[in-house]
Amino acid sequence: MASSKMTSEKKQSKPAHFPPFFIRLSGVGDFIDVRFKVNAEAMRPGPVYIKDEKTGKTATVATVPKIGWLMTRRTKVGNTAFLILKNPDNSIKAGSLVTLVVGQYRKEHIPVLG
Repeated sequence: MASSKMTSEKKQSKPAHFPPFFIRLSGVGDFIDVRFKVNAEAMRPGPVYIKDEKTGKTATVATVPKIGWLMTRRTKVGNTAFLILKNPDNSIKAGSLVTLVVGQYRKEHIPVLG
């Protein structure tokens, strides 16, 4: 009994490698790096983008020849996923508040890190 209790305590104290999610500029502002914990809503089909709440500009998933979309494709609920989005004309700046949409998941008022 004591060993099972210690095992469950170790599982609970395991540090997360990433925060629940973050959005930050990358590549001198040409790209936006998004990390998030996958939930059931994000697993459902739907659009993938972020939108600047002030300007209305959107950023969509970047694509690369021979690789395709720069995003996590196969994952499970609870895992950390990533997206690399194109930032058109560097229009989304550090400090901007954005809305993240992934599938049926939507989170508003997320600050963009520099």
